[in-house]
Amino acid sequence: MASPSPVPSQATDWSKCILCQLESKEALICPTDVGYRTIAETVLQFHKLNLMPIQIDITQLDQGNGIASTFKEQNAKWHKSCYLKFSKSKLDRAKERKRKCTEEATTSKRIFTRSTCSSSGDADTPTPVEDKGRMCFFCSKGETTEKLREVCTFQLDYRVRKCAHDLQDEQLLAKLSSGDLIALEAKYHARCLASLYNKARGIITHEPDASNDQTCKGIALAELISYIEEQRQDEGIKVFRLADLTALYSDRLEQLGVDVTTRVNSTHLKDRILMHLPAMNAYKEGRDVFMAYEDDVGTVLRQGYQNDRDEQSVMMTKIADMIRRNIFAQKVTFSGSFDQNSQVEKSKGRNRGKYLRA
Repeated sequence: MASPSPVPSQATDWSKCILCQLESKEALICPTDVGYRTIAETVLQFHKLNLMPIQIDITQLDQGNGIASTFKEQNAKWHKSCYLKFSKSKLDRAKERKRKCTEEATTSKRIFTRSTCSSSGDADTPTPVEDKGRMCFFCSKGETTEKLREVCTFQLDYRVRKCAHDLQDEQLLAKLSSGDLIALEAKYHARCLASLYNKARGIITHEPDASNDQTCKGIALAELISYIEEQRQDEGIKVFRLADLTALYSDRLEQLGVDVTTRVNSTHLKDRILMHLPAMNAYKEGRDVFMAYEDDVGTVLRQGYQNDRDEQSVMMTKIADMIRRNIFAQKVTFSGSFDQNSQVEKSKGRNRGKYLRA
């Protein structure tokens, strides 16, 4: 895409993006001193290469103390999209293009003879060097009868990579390994891209079973997640054993007609469950893995604490000590005869003991 070109004769408006000088809804970024020095050096190097991504009059950016100092004094700001056009990776690619063009121009000039001259007699002008950036990414040919298009979306990069992986096209995978298509500034013929899609579609058409298995696995996973949520709310179950969930998942796959002769990978199943239930966590205990919601961990720990037999024994011992101390603290004297109401008091005490035992 063509970069915006501000009018060089106008003075720089420091309240706008100092790179494009255009109004935009994109937020302006105010960097640190290091950021000012970095962008100043990069702009100067692009200017020396005569390959500026955005046409800038650099004389307007220097007020006498250098571009970096001027940026700092004026509190310069820029759009992130404009800054990325002056990134180090773009600068490295620009240097590489410049180097290749220089080498090819030198070679072309060295083998230039009078027999290749035009009829006008302009013998000092070599033949133009082919721009490598104007070649189709797939067929490595330039514009012929079909116009070259530029990759502008990550969705296209994703689809091309997926097709290359499905086709196991080693040559295309090697090209894609150097970076995404947008960063590579790749261009393509629409016919070449359509041909790649058709080849990949043919591979998928001849493998219907694999697609059907993936659908069944998705259904089984959705039902398993629904089971976990229902058991937690209806039955009050707080902890789930991963081995039990894996067994349920395998049984459901078998019911759906999926071949489960190979053991289901429980670790992959755990990761898929946690991806759809981010509030859940997995806890390893020996060879087992238990899964529980973060909100339920406290409840489970409390229940385990209350059911601890050692704790119950300690509490019973403390209670016995308290009763023993109360008994020994009572002082009873016998005068030689029973009181007239002693039988009534004894009966009341017996009934009170029955009530306490109940």
